[in-house]
Amino acid sequence: MSGRLISVADVVVDSRTAGREGNFTYEAPAGTKPGQAWLVPLGARSVLAFVTQVRKVKEEDLGFPRSKLRPLGREISSLSLPAPTLALVHEVSQRTLCPLSVAMTPALPPRAQTRLTTTWQVRPGNPPRQLTLVEDEVWKTLQAGEITETKTKPLAAPLRKALQDLEAIGLASKYLDLTLPESKRRPTSWRLTIGDAEIEAFVRGPGRRKPAQSLLLLRLQGAGSTVFQDGELRSIGGVTDATLRALEQAGFLQQVGENTPTTTTSNVPNPEQAVAISAIQAAIAAHRPEGFLLYGVTGSGKTEVYLQAAAESLRQGRPVLYLVPEIALTAQVIAQLRGRFGDRVAVLHSNMTPAERLMAWRRVRAGECPVVLGARSALFAPLPDLGLIVLDEEHEPSYKQDSSPRYESRGLAAFLAQQHGCPYVLGSATPSIETFAAAQTGSLTMLELKQRARAVNLPTIEIEDLSRLYREKKVDIIGPQLAEAMQDTLDRKLQSILFLNRRAYSPFLICKECQHRFVCPHCEVALAYSQQQQRLRCHHCDYHEPKPPRCPACGGTKLGGVGVGVERVQETVQAMFPKARVERLDRDVTRRAGALEEIVTKFHSGAIDILIGTQMVAKGFDFPRVVLVGVITADLSLNIPDFRAAERTFQLMTQVAGRAGRAEHAGRVIIQAIDADHRSLKSVQAHDYEGFFEEEVECRSRLGYPPYTRLVNIVLSGPDQGVVSERALMLQQTLMARLPGSQVYPALPCPLAKLKDQYRFHILIKLPLDADIEPIRLPSELAMSKDVRVAVDVDPMSLI
Repeated sequence: MSGRLISVADVVVDSRTAGREGNFTYEAPAGTKPGQAWLVPLGARSVLAFVTQVRKVKEEDLGFPRSKLRPLGREISSLSLPAPTLALVHEVSQRTLCPLSVAMTPALPPRAQTRLTTTWQVRPGNPPRQLTLVEDEVWKTLQAGEITETKTKPLAAPLRKALQDLEAIGLASKYLDLTLPESKRRPTSWRLTIGDAEIEAFVRGPGRRKPAQSLLLLRLQGAGSTVFQDGELRSIGGVTDATLRALEQAGFLQQVGENTPTTTTSNVPNPEQAVAISAIQAAIAAHRPEGFLLYGVTGSGKTEVYLQAAAESLRQGRPVLYLVPEIALTAQVIAQLRGRFGDRVAVLHSNMTPAERLMAWRRVRAGECPVVLGARSALFAPLPDLGLIVLDEEHEPSYKQDSSPRYESRGLAAFLAQQHGCPYVLGSATPSIETFAAAQTGSLTMLELKQRARAVNLPTIEIEDLSRLYREKKVDIIGPQLAEAMQDTLDRKLQSILFLNRRAYSPFLICKECQHRFVCPHCEVALAYSQQQQRLRCHHCDYHEPKPPRCPACGGTKLGGVGVGVERVQETVQAMFPKARVERLDRDVTRRAGALEEIVTKFHSGAIDILIGTQMVAKGFDFPRVVLVGVITADLSLNIPDFRAAERTFQLMTQVAGRAGRAEHAGRVIIQAIDADHRSLKSVQAHDYEGFFEEEVECRSRLGYPPYTRLVNIVLSGPDQGVVSERALMLQQTLMARLPGSQVYPALPCPLAKLKDQYRFHILIKLPLDADIEPIRLPSELAMSKDVRVAVDVDPMSLI
């Protein structure tokens, strides 16, 4: 009948199990609500789907015959999403200009092996005909209870036929259900039962031959009698059942049961901490979605502020979400949360098995774990009625998702705080420019911690001018100032860290006779040369080949590396200090299982004098005997063609400098640089973030970069350079017509113009802060194109 209203549900299917993505519409029974999980028919299969919208439509407005509208299947209530999470998904779709099905991906319950089961049940009524003996027995069985069949345990053919016949005559019916796995390993907690002195004795003694055990103890050192989840310990590289059992047998770890009481009391805050804690707790009590910037020098006790604010939220019966950049480097935070809140803490990380992740997700959803610690994807944890959101080290680029959906965590934390009516806290010693600018304008409330919680001074920082030394031919890799400091550190039997953010021996290999450069055939970038492995490797696609004996262009044999990587630094240092124990820590070294644990353990125990590494040495580790940090060249990050280069250099140099002098020994940092007078390095030397900020925003204001504008970077890629270039030009013209008040830059090859056999062009757009970005959403014919892939990055962290 014309005009009849039908209740329909728009759903997003779980593309991981459906093998496709998209939005679909089904007939909705009464009581259907957004966020519900359903097992829906899709083609000849049943797949998991989530309701995004329930609406009434006229039959003639369906857009397809009424007969093709299939009903929703069976609700899976244990997997439904809370309303704030679903709202967050819609917000991600709007902010990142991606389809709702893509935005839903991080919110989906962790993928685990599931089983579809067919369940038969009796229907009321009497037999319309004489039943066979088998049918009669099956009918009586159904009257006593349901019969279930899975793919792994099929029913015998006669029994299945009897069920089908009973269904045909109306005495039985069947439905599909989803069987969720349970973790085979019972959730266990462990208590560390020894103190720092015993850990040091073990690491320096028998632990030298047991790197996994030593690393685990070192990562937990200083936590005291703190309780840890089994899965958290296993997330540390190299930790296995054997590791835990061995430490248990040695009496270092004790297995404890559920609901373990907390073991650590709150510390007494200093006056600055007390002011910050009071402000955050007041916002929690008022259910006020206020944003705070907790701006404090390293070692100022930001974590204690987070913990005491979290305790207030829990006292009010409201959960806490605690975000960190990388779970793998947060053992101390895990220890502190566990010590303060016991088994109420859930840690969401990628090293858990799928079944464990699903179990943790369901426990969080059920309210069993009101404190959730995780990386950026934990924003989508199904927490009801949040009381506090913490985003620690908010400046880290890893808070921006680099694949679709390309969401930015700070903005989503603010949105989630609005949904729940709770405060959110962004913490950093070197805040992002956008965050500090928001605090300056009052969009965020500034809370400052100017003093260190412990009486440990910041390291002294010196800058060695490489340009002068190069002119005077007094330096190759290690300048005289750094060399002298390294010798002094060795004489004192203390430790040094040398930092260079470049792997391999040299960034490229050339023929010295004809100047031929060896380039990756898939990426058109130089192949890095590893002298140790005698191989050339692409650091973008991992293509590698042996170093050839001759130049393929001229046949010459004089092949040599150009430039400096950490391998070459190691070779140079070993030659300068032949008696020193020197090791390297980078991604190439840690390809071997257990290598990271072995090197960290040796360095912490004093078995290594000088550790040379890339960014891996810059964060996450606390080595009390390190008194010297040397930066081989700070210009690498300054010379990146990106408007954030100075900001990232300041942050990275500050992080590296923070490795020195963390205990009773004073720290010293020597930064070698060609552009020794660069404002970023001078600000690092003076420990002056605010001075750097003022200079940086003045520069960005002149050039029209964030925080004064918004950026959108659109990258088009495909195997045919001509097709990609043509499509990029078409899109550029479309965008210029759609965005008359914005600046659309010409489509140009990306700085990395070819990666993994894909030619890349990009279109950069600068928009006013209040501009609507919806016109940038791609036309469907381009977004779904098979020959050109299009990636839209709103508020990009990098333009490379």
